[in-house]
This record gives sequence, C-alpha cells and structure tokens, in this order.
Amino acid sequence: MKERLFVAAVGIPLTAAVVWFAPDILFLCVVGVVAVICIIELMSSGRKTSLLPVAVLILGSFSLLAAFKVRNGSLMTLMVFGCAYLSDGGAMLLGSRFGKKHPFPKVSPNKTDMGVIGGLIAPMIFSLLFVSEIGVAAALVIGLILGVAAEAGDLFFSFIKRKIGIKDYGNILPGHGGMLDRFDSVILVAPMAYLIWLIM
Repeated sequence: MKERLFVAAVGIPLTAAVVWFAPDILFLCVVGVVAVICIIELMSSGRKTSLLPVAVLILGSFSLLAAFKVRNGSLMTLMVFGCAYLSDGGAMLLGSRFGKKHPFPKVSPNKTDMGVIGGLIAPMIFSLLFVSEIGVAAALVIGLILGVAAEAGDLFFSFIKRKIGIKDYGNILPGHGGMLDRFDSVILVAPMAYLIWLIM
C-alpha cells in the first residue's frame, strides 16, 4: 500500500505537469514512449500472436489520447487522466475498507462490490471540478461513463493476466507492477473520451 501511494504521489503530479506544460509534440513523444513500454510488457508476457490485437488496441488508444489533447486542450485532458486515476483510487480505497463481496472472482479476485462503486463515484465527483466548462449534468454523466470505461479497462487487462497466468505485466512501478498495470484503465478511457467529445 505504501509503495502504491508513493507512486501515486509522484506519478499524478508528474502526469499533470506533462499534460499542462508540455507542448503537443513533447506530449506525443511521452505518450508514445508509454505506449511502447506497455506493448513490450504485454508481448513479453505471453503468446505474441494472440496478443497482437491487444497491442493494436493499446497503440490506438494512446494515439487517440494524443489527438484528444491537440483537439480539446490540456484542461480536458487532465479531466480524462483524473477520471481514470481516481477510478482506480476510489476502487482501492472504498473496496479495501468496506468491500465484502467479490463480483469478479475469476477475473479480478481482489475487486469488491464497494470497490466497483468507489470506482464510479470518484470520477463523477472529480468531474464536478469542470462544471464551468461543461455544466453539472454533463460533468456527472461524463464522469460516470469514464468511470465505467476505467473499470472495464482494469477488468479486461486483469482477464488477460489470468489467461496468460501472470500476476503483473512487469515490475517497473513499485506496488503497481508494470507500466501497463498502471495505465490499463486509461486505455479504454481515452477512446471513450474522444468519442464523447466528438459527439459534444
């Protein structure tokens, strides 16, 4: 737990700084490096042929994330990252304290019922910080949708780990595992956010 909190204490401000201050080309480079590391971790962990579609998903997702920042700016990109990160954080905090039932025992044995709820509530609350930009109703709806996407991403990549027979994708981040273990929720949040803003 302490290692996870330390990584979060460093990683969240670092992410915010890159999103807010980095020019688009530098943000693209950083996102590209993260995507490559995630793909390497994935392909090193199991059968390369069967995992190729997932690698394409990762690359496409991070490409949309870079395009999202160019199209919608730093503030909305912070919202996307915040919803993904806080979905993970809300799930962990609420689930570890109050969770009793395990709704996905074969896919994600540690995820609890209250963890699922926490993973939805936290991004909705965070989205309210952006009401001046998108309004209260839109903020709550978007927060909920991105929370669902974040949890779906977490479950999807947990399912792959169970199929491959590994605990983590790597060990680059103490308490988290690999880079893919940290960004698994972002991978479905990014395309969902891009789609929402296209519709809006």
